[in-house]
Amino acid sequence: MSKKESETLKEVFEARKATPFCFIRQGGNQGDNMIYEGACKLAYDVGLNYREIMGYKPSRVESIRKGEIIYVHGGGGFCTWWNWTPRLLHQLDKDYPDNLIIVGPSSVALQDWYLKKWLPKRRNLIFFAREYTSFNYLKDNFYPDVKLDHDTGMYLKVGDTRLVIVLHGEPVKKMRKVCCLREDPESSNTIPEEVAKRIDAGYFHQVVDPCQTNEWGKIHASACEIWTNRSHSAILGATLGTRTYMFAGAYHKNRSIYEYSLKKKGVKWVK
Repeated sequence: MSKKESETLKEVFEARKATPFCFIRQGGNQGDNMIYEGACKLAYDVGLNYREIMGYKPSRVESIRKGEIIYVHGGGGFCTWWNWTPRLLHQLDKDYPDNLIIVGPSSVALQDWYLKKWLPKRRNLIFFAREYTSFNYLKDNFYPDVKLDHDTGMYLKVGDTRLVIVLHGEPVKKMRKVCCLREDPESSNTIPEEVAKRIDAGYFHQVVDPCQTNEWGKIHASACEIWTNRSHSAILGATLGTRTYMFAGAYHKNRSIYEYSLKKKGVKWVK
Protein backbone atom coordinates (compact mmCIF):
# COMPACT_ATOMS: atom_id res chain seq x y z
CA MET A 1 0.00 0.00 0.00
CA SER A 2 1.04 3.57 -0.59
CA LYS A 3 1.42 5.97 2.32
CA LYS A 4 -1.86 7.62 1.29
CA GLU A 5 -3.71 4.28 1.27
CA SER A 6 -2.29 3.29 4.67
CA GLU A 7 -3.63 6.45 6.32
CA THR A 8 -5.85 5.38 9.22
CA LEU A 9 -9.29 6.72 10.09
CA LYS A 10 -7.75 8.37 13.15
CA GLU A 11 -5.24 10.17 10.94
CA VAL A 12 -7.99 11.26 8.56
CA PHE A 13 -9.99 12.64 11.50
CA GLU A 14 -6.96 14.38 13.00
CA ALA A 15 -6.05 16.06 9.70
CA ARG A 16 -9.55 17.55 9.45
CA LYS A 17 -10.51 18.23 13.05
CA ALA A 18 -10.68 21.99 12.43
CA THR A 19 -13.71 21.31 10.20
CA PRO A 20 -17.12 20.42 11.70
CA PHE A 21 -18.34 16.87 11.13
CA CYS A 22 -21.82 15.42 10.89
CA PHE A 23 -22.00 11.77 11.99
CA ILE A 24 -24.97 9.86 10.56
CA ARG A 25 -26.35 7.06 12.70
CA GLN A 26 -28.16 4.92 10.16
CA GLY A 27 -29.58 2.26 12.43
CA GLY A 28 -29.08 -1.48 12.21
CA ASN A 29 -28.53 -4.14 14.86
CA GLN A 30 -26.42 -4.19 18.02
CA GLY A 31 -23.30 -4.94 16.00
CA ASP A 32 -23.90 -1.78 13.99
CA ASN A 33 -24.32 0.08 17.27
CA MET A 34 -20.92 -1.22 18.36
CA ILE A 35 -19.38 0.10 15.13
CA TYR A 36 -20.94 3.50 15.72
CA GLU A 37 -19.93 3.72 19.38
CA GLY A 38 -16.36 2.84 18.40
CA ALA A 39 -16.31 5.65 15.86
CA CYS A 40 -17.64 8.08 18.47
CA LYS A 41 -14.93 6.94 20.90
CA LEU A 42 -12.32 7.65 18.23
CA ALA A 43 -13.84 11.06 17.50
CA TYR A 44 -13.72 11.93 21.21
CA ASP A 45 -10.10 10.80 21.53
CA VAL A 46 -9.10 12.94 18.54
CA GLY A 47 -11.06 15.97 19.78
CA LEU A 48 -13.26 16.04 16.70
CA ASN A 49 -15.93 18.73 16.43
CA TYR A 50 -18.94 16.65 15.46
CA ARG A 51 -22.68 16.39 15.88
CA GLU A 52 -24.94 13.39 15.35
CA ILE A 53 -28.07 13.05 13.25
CA MET A 54 -30.30 10.10 12.44
CA GLY A 55 -30.39 8.55 8.99
CA TYR A 56 -32.75 5.66 9.55
CA LYS A 57 -34.38 3.96 6.62
CA PRO A 58 -36.49 5.27 4.91
CA SER A 59 -35.94 8.82 6.21
CA ARG A 60 -34.31 11.50 4.10
CA VAL A 61 -31.28 13.30 5.54
CA GLU A 62 -32.05 16.98 5.11
CA SER A 63 -30.22 18.79 7.92
CA ILE A 64 -26.57 18.66 6.82
CA ARG A 65 -24.88 22.05 6.72
CA LYS A 66 -22.69 23.53 4.04
CA GLY A 67 -19.03 22.79 4.73
CA GLU A 68 -19.66 19.91 7.17
CA ILE A 69 -17.81 16.67 6.58
CA ILE A 70 -20.30 13.82 6.42
CA TYR A 71 -19.28 10.64 8.24
CA VAL A 72 -21.20 7.44 7.46
CA HIS A 73 -20.19 4.68 9.85
CA GLY A 74 -18.91 1.50 8.30
CA GLY A 75 -20.08 -2.08 8.48
CA GLY A 76 -21.28 -4.88 6.26
CA GLY A 77 -24.19 -3.08 4.63
CA PHE A 78 -22.75 -2.97 1.11
CA CYS A 79 -24.53 -6.07 -0.15
CA THR A 80 -27.95 -7.12 -1.42
CA TRP A 81 -28.99 -8.52 1.97
CA TRP A 82 -28.71 -5.18 3.79
CA ASN A 83 -29.11 -2.48 1.19
CA TRP A 84 -29.77 0.68 3.18
CA THR A 85 -26.19 1.96 3.53
CA PRO A 86 -25.43 2.09 -0.22
CA ARG A 87 -28.78 3.76 -0.87
CA LEU A 88 -28.05 6.30 1.87
CA LEU A 89 -24.65 7.00 0.35
CA HIS A 90 -26.24 7.36 -3.08
CA GLN A 91 -28.74 9.87 -1.68
CA LEU A 92 -26.06 11.87 0.12
CA ASP A 93 -24.04 12.01 -3.09
CA LYS A 94 -26.96 13.61 -4.92
CA ASP A 95 -28.11 15.95 -2.15
CA TYR A 96 -24.71 17.20 -0.93
CA PRO A 97 -22.32 17.22 -3.90
CA ASP A 98 -19.96 19.76 -2.29
CA ASN A 99 -19.55 18.08 1.11
CA LEU A 100 -16.70 15.67 1.74
CA ILE A 101 -18.08 12.22 2.61
CA ILE A 102 -16.09 9.71 4.67
CA VAL A 103 -17.28 6.11 4.79
CA GLY A 104 -15.96 4.25 7.83
CA PRO A 105 -14.23 0.84 7.57
CA SER A 106 -16.57 -1.47 5.66
CA SER A 107 -16.88 -4.81 3.96
CA VAL A 108 -18.45 -5.10 0.53
CA ALA A 109 -19.88 -8.18 -1.10
CA LEU A 110 -18.19 -8.84 -4.44
CA GLN A 111 -21.38 -8.02 -6.34
CA ASP A 112 -20.17 -5.85 -9.18
CA TRP A 113 -23.58 -5.08 -10.73
CA TYR A 114 -25.02 -4.00 -7.39
CA LEU A 115 -22.13 -1.81 -6.30
CA LYS A 116 -21.96 -0.14 -9.73
CA LYS A 117 -25.58 0.85 -9.27
CA TRP A 118 -25.15 2.42 -5.82
CA LEU A 119 -21.56 3.46 -5.12
CA PRO A 120 -21.03 7.10 -6.14
CA LYS A 121 -18.39 8.17 -8.63
CA ARG A 122 -17.24 11.18 -6.71
CA ARG A 123 -14.06 13.19 -6.18
CA ASN A 124 -14.70 14.25 -2.57
CA LEU A 125 -15.18 10.80 -1.04
CA ILE A 126 -12.89 8.88 1.33
CA PHE A 127 -13.85 5.20 1.53
CA PHE A 128 -12.34 2.82 4.07
CA ALA A 129 -12.33 -0.96 3.76
CA ARG A 130 -11.91 -3.00 6.94
CA GLU A 131 -10.14 -5.99 5.43
CA TYR A 132 -8.05 -6.87 2.41
CA THR A 133 -10.67 -8.66 0.30
CA SER A 134 -12.87 -5.57 0.14
CA PHE A 135 -9.86 -3.25 -0.10
CA ASN A 136 -8.41 -5.01 -3.14
CA TYR A 137 -11.78 -5.33 -4.84
CA LEU A 138 -12.65 -1.65 -4.34
CA LYS A 139 -9.17 -0.55 -5.40
CA ASP A 140 -9.33 -2.53 -8.63
CA ASN A 141 -12.93 -1.71 -9.55
CA PHE A 142 -14.15 1.48 -7.88
CA TYR A 143 -11.81 3.61 -5.78
CA PRO A 144 -8.07 3.58 -6.57
CA ASP A 145 -7.48 5.64 -3.41
CA VAL A 146 -9.49 3.40 -1.06
CA LYS A 147 -8.01 3.21 2.44
CA LEU A 148 -7.76 0.34 4.92
CA ASP A 149 -8.36 0.29 8.66
CA HIS A 150 -9.85 -1.98 11.30
CA ASP A 151 -13.54 -2.08 12.17
CA THR A 152 -14.21 0.86 14.49
CA GLY A 153 -15.69 -1.49 17.10
CA MET A 154 -12.06 -2.37 17.80
CA TYR A 155 -11.36 1.13 19.11
CA LEU A 156 -13.39 0.21 22.20
CA LYS A 157 -11.50 -1.00 25.24
CA VAL A 158 -12.53 -2.44 28.61
CA GLY A 159 -13.36 0.48 30.88
CA ASP A 160 -14.61 2.75 28.10
CA THR A 161 -17.96 4.41 28.67
CA ARG A 162 -18.90 3.60 25.07
CA LEU A 163 -18.24 -0.11 25.69
CA VAL A 164 -20.50 0.02 28.74
CA ILE A 165 -23.20 1.36 26.40
CA VAL A 166 -22.61 -1.53 23.98
CA LEU A 167 -22.93 -4.01 26.89
CA HIS A 168 -26.10 -2.26 28.11
CA GLY A 169 -24.42 -1.78 31.48
CA GLU A 170 -24.05 -5.52 32.09
CA PRO A 171 -21.07 -6.51 34.30
CA VAL A 172 -18.51 -8.86 32.75
CA LYS A 173 -18.79 -12.21 34.57
CA LYS A 174 -17.58 -14.86 32.07
CA MET A 175 -19.52 -17.87 33.33
CA ARG A 176 -21.27 -19.39 30.30
CA LYS A 177 -20.40 -21.01 26.98
CA VAL A 178 -22.50 -19.47 24.21
CA CYS A 179 -22.96 -20.03 20.51
CA CYS A 180 -23.96 -16.77 18.80
CA LEU A 181 -25.48 -18.09 15.59
CA ARG A 182 -26.93 -15.84 12.88
CA GLU A 183 -30.60 -16.33 12.04
CA ASP A 184 -31.03 -13.83 9.22
CA PRO A 185 -30.37 -13.55 5.46
CA GLU A 186 -26.61 -13.33 6.00
CA SER A 187 -26.40 -16.67 7.78
CA SER A 188 -24.73 -19.58 6.04
CA ASN A 189 -26.67 -22.64 4.96
CA THR A 190 -24.22 -24.80 6.89
CA ILE A 191 -22.17 -24.55 10.05
CA PRO A 192 -18.89 -26.35 10.76
CA GLU A 193 -19.18 -29.95 11.91
CA GLU A 194 -17.30 -29.10 15.10
CA VAL A 195 -19.92 -26.50 16.00
CA ALA A 196 -22.86 -28.77 15.10
CA LYS A 197 -21.48 -31.57 17.26
CA ARG A 198 -21.13 -29.27 20.25
CA ILE A 199 -24.69 -28.02 19.81
CA ASP A 200 -26.01 -31.61 19.61
CA ALA A 201 -23.99 -32.62 22.69
CA GLY A 202 -25.39 -29.78 24.79
CA TYR A 203 -21.96 -28.18 25.14
CA PHE A 204 -23.35 -24.65 25.12
CA HIS A 205 -25.36 -23.03 27.87
CA GLN A 206 -27.11 -21.01 25.17
CA VAL A 207 -27.44 -21.09 21.38
CA VAL A 208 -28.90 -17.81 20.20
CA ASP A 209 -28.76 -15.05 17.66
CA PRO A 210 -27.90 -12.16 20.01
CA CYS A 211 -29.14 -9.59 17.50
CA GLN A 212 -32.62 -11.13 17.63
CA THR A 213 -32.91 -10.55 21.39
CA ASN A 214 -32.87 -7.69 23.87
CA GLU A 215 -30.01 -9.34 25.76
CA TRP A 216 -26.97 -8.53 23.60
CA GLY A 217 -25.04 -7.15 26.57
CA LYS A 218 -25.92 -9.97 28.94
CA ILE A 219 -25.15 -12.71 26.41
CA HIS A 220 -21.63 -11.43 25.72
CA ALA A 221 -20.75 -10.11 29.17
CA SER A 222 -21.61 -13.45 30.81
CA ALA A 223 -19.69 -15.57 28.29
CA CYS A 224 -16.46 -17.37 29.18
CA GLU A 225 -16.42 -18.83 25.65
CA ILE A 226 -18.02 -17.58 22.43
CA TRP A 227 -18.47 -19.53 19.20
CA THR A 228 -19.97 -17.39 16.46
CA ASN A 229 -20.55 -16.50 12.84
CA ARG A 230 -21.47 -12.94 13.86
CA SER A 231 -18.45 -10.75 13.28
CA HIS A 232 -19.23 -8.33 16.11
CA SER A 233 -19.76 -11.11 18.61
CA ALA A 234 -16.20 -12.18 17.72
CA ILE A 235 -14.92 -8.59 17.93
CA LEU A 236 -16.60 -8.07 21.29
CA GLY A 237 -15.28 -11.39 22.57
CA ALA A 238 -11.75 -10.40 21.57
CA THR A 239 -12.18 -6.98 23.20
CA LEU A 240 -13.32 -8.56 26.48
CA GLY A 241 -10.53 -11.14 26.43
CA THR A 242 -13.03 -13.99 26.12
CA ARG A 243 -12.06 -17.29 24.43
CA THR A 244 -13.57 -16.75 21.00
CA TYR A 245 -14.08 -19.04 18.01
CA MET A 246 -15.29 -17.69 14.67
CA PHE A 247 -16.66 -19.34 11.54
CA ALA A 248 -18.02 -18.33 8.15
CA GLY A 249 -21.24 -16.56 7.28
CA ALA A 250 -22.79 -16.12 3.85
CA TYR A 251 -19.88 -14.36 2.15
CA HIS A 252 -16.22 -13.48 2.60
CA LYS A 253 -16.72 -10.94 5.42
CA ASN A 254 -16.04 -13.09 8.48
CA ARG A 255 -12.94 -14.78 7.13
CA SER A 256 -11.60 -11.49 5.79
CA ILE A 257 -12.06 -9.66 9.12
CA TYR A 258 -10.55 -12.62 10.92
CA GLU A 259 -7.43 -12.60 8.74
CA TYR A 260 -6.89 -8.84 8.92
CA SER A 261 -7.88 -8.11 12.53
CA LEU A 262 -8.98 -10.95 14.78
CA LYS A 263 -6.34 -13.61 14.19
CA LYS A 264 -3.72 -11.45 15.88
CA LYS A 265 -6.10 -10.91 18.81
CA GLY A 266 -6.23 -14.62 19.58
CA VAL A 267 -9.58 -15.51 18.00
CA LYS A 268 -9.60 -19.05 16.55
CA TRP A 269 -11.02 -19.91 13.15
CA VAL A 270 -13.30 -22.97 12.87
CA LYS A 271 -13.39 -24.65 9.45
